Amino acid sequence: MLTHPLATTSRVTWWTALHWWELYDMETYSYQRITLRHFCNSLIHSFVFAFHPTPDDDGLAGMFVNSEYESKKALYFIATETFVELFRSIGNDVADALGYTLPPK
Repeated sequence: MLTHPLATTSRVTWWTALHWWELYDMETYSYQRITLRHFCNSLIHSFVFAFHPTPDDDGLAGMFVNSEYESKKALYFIATETFVELFRSIGNDVADALGYTLPPK
């Protein structure tokens, strides 16, 4: 996943997030690995959630996403291929056992 750092000293708010590309350094990025839980939280609690087209505008290259908490630090970009692989992996996971133990009274 690519991470773009915050590029402004202005306060990141719901109003300024409407022009999210002005808040982050879109030319500078680093590669970062995050947990599945972290990524899902970013999607569920998304502050910025924007699709990015392919260069020829005939497909989806990926999406930009971050949570409100993360918006003060960085913006993530996940490529479509990675997103699809992730969800296929989750969808193909077969639970072979389920258990529950009642707590003692």
